Amino acid sequence: MIFRKLNNLSDYKTLIIKEVSFQLVEKTIRILVGLIVIKSLSYYLGPANYGILNFIESYYLMLYGLAMFGLDIVLTKNLVILKNDNFYDFINTSLLILFVLSLIFYLINILVLFNFIDFGYENLILMISLLLFLNPFLVIEYLLTSKNKLRYISVVKIIAYLISSSLKLYAIYLKLELETFIFIMMIENFLLYIGYIYLVRNQIKTFKFSLTYNFKLVIKILKEGFPIFLYGLGAIIYSRIDIFMIQRYLTDTDLGNYTASFKLIAFLMFLPGILSTSFFPKIVSESNFSLNSDYIKKMYRYTFIFSIIIFITCFILGPFMINTLFGEEFKTSLMIYNILIFIIIISSISAVYGKVIYSVNLQNRLLLRSIIGIMLNIVCNYFFIKAYGVIGSASATIISLIFIELIYDFFDSELRPYHKFKLKSIIYYEK
Repeated sequence: MIFRKLNNLSDYKTLIIKEVSFQLVEKTIRILVGLIVIKSLSYYLGPANYGILNFIESYYLMLYGLAMFGLDIVLTKNLVILKNDNFYDFINTSLLILFVLSLIFYLINILVLFNFIDFGYENLILMISLLLFLNPFLVIEYLLTSKNKLRYISVVKIIAYLISSSLKLYAIYLKLELETFIFIMMIENFLLYIGYIYLVRNQIKTFKFSLTYNFKLVIKILKEGFPIFLYGLGAIIYSRIDIFMIQRYLTDTDLGNYTASFKLIAFLMFLPGILSTSFFPKIVSESNFSLNSDYIKKMYRYTFIFSIIIFITCFILGPFMINTLFGEEFKTSLMIYNILIFIIIISSISAVYGKVIYSVNLQNRLLLRSIIGIMLNIVCNYFFIKAYGVIGSASATIISLIFIELIYDFFDSELRPYHKFKLKSIIYYEK
């Protein structure tokens, strides 16, 4: 009976099952192997050095997010609807834009790093930041995503991740220095992009790269990306401000306890991202009637239900995971974990919603929302850190996140209909 139903599925549903299945396998492998690596690294480095390593990684991810300028969404969306006769012109222009942006933000990074940040590991940050110049290769990922070929991306990511994880464990066995793990992070990225090139090797043979560009297309891409960049800037600052404030006001040990919990939560937040990414091309095609789309309604409901299941499971297993992975030196991590775990539910609500907002070109409405979120997070962190230390920072993050994701959109007339539709889709079940 089950196999007969599977055979009767439409081609699109069969494709989506493949896409989601491959990503689930990828994320499962990442979680299982990642937990082993986290345990080994945290025991080997200790809270202070583990916090330093995670701070460097967080800094780079923030810089990477800025250098993308919101173009991941824009390029994927345009590749979904792009006509074949404009393909090479669009790819050429996208590559040049991403390279120029990488150069600009690397130079900004140098300025900021040596004038505004007192950390002591600036050279390591400069080294890992060189990965920005590989960003143009991400056009391949967006192309494959637009063609519903995420399963191939997942295979490449699995291979790169397994190799880098093996190298990290070997480095721990050899008792190598902190710098080695930065090199290994860079190796993983190189392997990833080599894999991407292999996936489109046949298309590359026919591709003619040119330094000439379509100025009108450049303006169009940047114009579409700018509101997303501004929102992304806010989201990046918002999601990382707690780590930077802990680094500024508390100890490296506090930073290690917080980032240990945050990293574990990040491993567990995989499902909303899988579904929203897999369904983004379909969400774009449904954008003209996104306020009454049964398809989008189901996406909201499914991601929320699955996140509740993950939340309950992880909350119950929290003490076991923290004690097993980190040990006594990270005893504060469990309290932080029990607060931050609510991010799983909140992120499930916003994952699909964000893609819907982008698909209907309302990303400019997210800027003020983002600014308010940053201000609220900074104010809450400042007072809560002084009063409650690292526990206060975790609480500040959740309070500001709840306000931005669940309350703010009621006050925006353009976002309000989409926000209500989202909440109704989650709360009310219709057969």
